[in-house]
Amino acid sequence: MSKPVVLLYGQCQVRALVQALTALPGFLDTYDLAYGAPAVGIDRPPTRAAATPTQEIVPAEDSLRRCEIFFLQVPLAQPEPSYTDRLASQGARVVRIPFLYCPVLWPQNCVERREFDRGLFPAPPYKGDRVMLDCMAHGGSEDDLVDEYLTKDLAVLFKIERAMTFWQQAMLEIDNRCDVKLAPFILRHFRTNRLFHSFSHCTSRVLRYLLSEMIRYVWKEGVPDSHLDFVTTNRLNNLEVPVHPSLARALGLEWYRDDMRYRHYENGSFTLREYMCRYIRYDHGK
Repeated sequence: MSKPVVLLYGQCQVRALVQALTALPGFLDTYDLAYGAPAVGIDRPPTRAAATPTQEIVPAEDSLRRCEIFFLQVPLAQPEPSYTDRLASQGARVVRIPFLYCPVLWPQNCVERREFDRGLFPAPPYKGDRVMLDCMAHGGSEDDLVDEYLTKDLAVLFKIERAMTFWQQAMLEIDNRCDVKLAPFILRHFRTNRLFHSFSHCTSRVLRYLLSEMIRYVWKEGVPDSHLDFVTTNRLNNLEVPVHPSLARALGLEWYRDDMRYRHYENGSFTLREYMCRYIRYDHGK
């Protein structure tokens, strides 16, 4: 006898949730999992073009027919998938979850348009940094460029207090469209715990909380912490983008350290200076 389907829709964050549910003990004994994604990545600023367009992933007809629970990550600037109304009308439970992003830690984020080896990376291997790109336009050695970069006050340049207010409002507005709420958790722990690896890649702490709230909302029960720790470890930390020291000071980030290291895929972990030197020369190999 075929099992009911739990369908999840979104991009990188939702793919991590699919992996986590797959690893959750006993889950696949009861449900089959299916996944859908929009044609253009939603893990980007809503007003900025995606660096690498993606094709839409549409679940198989059999999965749509058997769908019992549909976790829909609310898109920032796109319509919901065309099959949402169909699933609701056939009795599937539609549960909207928030899209997570953090512009205040990386207000300089931009699309990186330099050439790269697409055999190694399907998308640009670095998140673009418009401040460093501006420094590079003047020329200079790697160390001099990093020195210039570090002397800049990004908190002033990007009016970070105002940006923080806008981000808080945006998260609350997204929460208002969702069944599972995350804004209170993010705002409560933002300064005391590292919650994001990059603009739209959250840490395992956030993923763990989100998964727990999804399960609690639908099945009205909790999951042992040991299980959640196991299934949410290292799901979205293959790329960690450095936080500029001026932003860490202005935002009062208690978790920030000057000697932090940042992972760049399988190439290793680097200090902020090492990472930015690699970014300058666009070094994306080992």
